[in-house]
Amino acid sequence: MTPENVIISTSFPSMLNNNKTRIQQTFSPKPFCYSPTQTIKSIAAFVNDSANAAVGTVSTATTGIWSIIGTWLALIITGTFYDTKYSAAFSIKQNYKELTQHRLSKFTCIDYFRIIAILWVMINHTGSEGRIDILERQPSAKAFKDAVHSHPFFGPLFGNSGLGVEIFLVLSGFLAARSWYRSSQSKTSSFFGHYIGFIIKRALRLFPSVAVFVWLAQSSLSAQYMPRFYDSMVSTCGIKGIASHLTFTSNLQSTPTCLGYLWYLGLDFQLYIISPIFMAVLLYNSALGIALIGAVVSASSIYRAYFCWTHDICNKSDVDIPFISFPGQTEAELQSIYYGLWDIYSRPQTKCGPFLIGLLAAIFCIFGILPEYWYPDAGNTVYNTFYTATFRSIFALCTSWLLFYGIYWFKASSIVFFNVLATITFQAYLLHMPVVYLFNNCQMLQDAMGPWEVLYVLPGVAIISYIGAFILYLTIEAPMAKIASYFYENMRAHLIPETKTSKID
Repeated sequence: MTPENVIISTSFPSMLNNNKTRIQQTFSPKPFCYSPTQTIKSIAAFVNDSANAAVGTVSTATTGIWSIIGTWLALIITGTFYDTKYSAAFSIKQNYKELTQHRLSKFTCIDYFRIIAILWVMINHTGSEGRIDILERQPSAKAFKDAVHSHPFFGPLFGNSGLGVEIFLVLSGFLAARSWYRSSQSKTSSFFGHYIGFIIKRALRLFPSVAVFVWLAQSSLSAQYMPRFYDSMVSTCGIKGIASHLTFTSNLQSTPTCLGYLWYLGLDFQLYIISPIFMAVLLYNSALGIALIGAVVSASSIYRAYFCWTHDICNKSDVDIPFISFPGQTEAELQSIYYGLWDIYSRPQTKCGPFLIGLLAAIFCIFGILPEYWYPDAGNTVYNTFYTATFRSIFALCTSWLLFYGIYWFKASSIVFFNVLATITFQAYLLHMPVVYLFNNCQMLQDAMGPWEVLYVLPGVAIISYIGAFILYLTIEAPMAKIASYFYENMRAHLIPETKTSKID
C-alpha cells in the first residue's frame, strides 16, 4: 500500500463527485460515536430507519430479491426443525454445533494470526473508507492523513496495515501445502488428477460465499439502503467487474473500483493454482524445491525494485534438552548432563540473537516506511527502492517463523471462542467493508485528527462484522460448503482421472 493508500487508501473514480448530490439527498447521515451508549443507540436507530424504509418502498427488483431470500430462509427453517438427510445441510443447530465444537490441533496458533490479520485490515479500511472526506476527496482528508502519519507509533502501524494481507498470504501458503500434502498421499490418481481435484475443491470453498455476497452488494437493496457504499464500490462494476470476482481475476483488472477490497481473493486463488508445482518439486527433491522457491522470491523482490524504479513509486510502498529428572540421579550426574547446554540454551545473552533479528526485521518492515513520510518528495532513493522491493517478503519470513514457533514450541492453547472467530473470518472479510461504510455516520470518526478515534471505533466495526459473519456462516457458508462437498465427492468419483501414481507424487 502506498502512503496515499493507507488509512488513506482510496483511489476511487471521479464519479464520486458527480454522485455526491444524489448521495446526500438519499442518505443523510445521523451522527453517532460520541459515546459507547450513544453509538449503540444510533446504530439501532439507523437499522430501524432502514427497516421502516424497506417496508414502505418495495420495487419489482427488490421483490425478486426478497423472494430468493425467503426461499433460502424456508430451507434453513426446514433443515433446522425437520431432520432429514436432504435438509440436514441447512440445519442451524447442526452447523452451530459443528462451528463451536472444540478442536485440538497443533496448528491452533493459525487462528490467532487470522484474527490479528483481519483486525489490521479493518483498521486500514476504517481509517479510509470510513471517512467521508476521504471518499469524497475533500481537503480535510489530507490533514487527517498527515496527523496519523505524524504519530511515532500508530503512524507506521496504520500505514503498513496492508501487511495484514501478507499474514493471510503466509497462512494461505501454509494451508495450501498442508492440503496438497494430504491429497498427494492418496494413491488413487496421478499428479494431474490430484491437481484438478485440489483446484476444484478450493473453488467450491470460495465461490458460493463470494457469489452470494456479490449478488447482494450489486442488488437494489444495496443501492437503496447503502447508497454511498453502492456508489463508491459497486456502481462502476458492470458485467465485466462482477465476472472478475466470480472468476477470481479481480486483482487483474485495470482499476480496483468494483468491490476493490476483494482483490485478495483473486490473488489467493491464482497462487493456489500454481502452488502444486512448487509442492510437487519439494516432495520430489527438497533441495531443488527450496532453491526454486528461493529463486522465485528473489526474482519477485528484484522485479518489485525494477517496477517501483521504472514507475517512480519507490517512495510509496506501502539442541534437545530433557526437561525431566531421572530416579537416583546424583548432583554430579546432573551437572554432567546439563553442563554448558542449559546456559547456552536458556540464557538471554545466548538467545538474544533470534530475538534481535526478529526485532530488527519488524522495525524495518513496519517502521521502515517512516522515511517515506519524513521525505515525501525524495523519489527513488536506494533506501526507498530496497524497502519497496523486500519489506513484504521479509515480513512474511518473520510471520512464518512465528508460525513455526507457535506450532512446535509454544503450543498455543485451543480456545473455542477464537476457533469460532477464525472459522468465520472469511465472512467477516466479505462483510467488513459495508460495515465500515455504516461508520460514515460516526461524527467522531469524521472529525478525527489522529489515530485514536480510529482505534475507538475499531471494536464496533469488528463486532458488527463478526456478528454478521456468524449469521452468514450458519445460514449460507456452512450449508453451501456441505452441498459443494457433496458435489465435489461425486465429481471426484466420476470425473477426475484415475491412473497409476506417477513418481512426482
